[in-house]
Amino acid sequence: MPSWVLFQDTRSIFSKDELNLEITKIAVPAALGLMADPIASLIDTAFIGHLGSVELAGVGVAIAIFNQASKIAIFPLVSITTSFVAEEDSATSSSSNLDRDIELQNPMLPKLPRMIFII
Repeated sequence: MPSWVLFQDTRSIFSKDELNLEITKIAVPAALGLMADPIASLIDTAFIGHLGSVELAGVGVAIAIFNQASKIAIFPLVSITTSFVAEEDSATSSSSNLDRDIELQNPMLPKLPRMIFII
């Protein structure tokens, strides 16, 4: 199968309608952010590799531990933030009575900025 067959529908993906532009505005920074961590680890490894083999082994272990710790810490934060944002979005699109009921039911919503700062 020729490789151009795989990319024949890319024109429809990159069409300039409002939804695709909004998705692109979110996806491109997210993809760049995901690429930043491995690139930083690679640069750290390259510079520390000049010091010696023991130091290089140490930074390899440290990078692995840091990556796991950051994933463990970030995953709950993303889950909590996503649910709060979805709840807030649905509340603002509903009637004002529903907004008031949701705010009364969820006392944690005003505390979200403090929760993010603590984490």
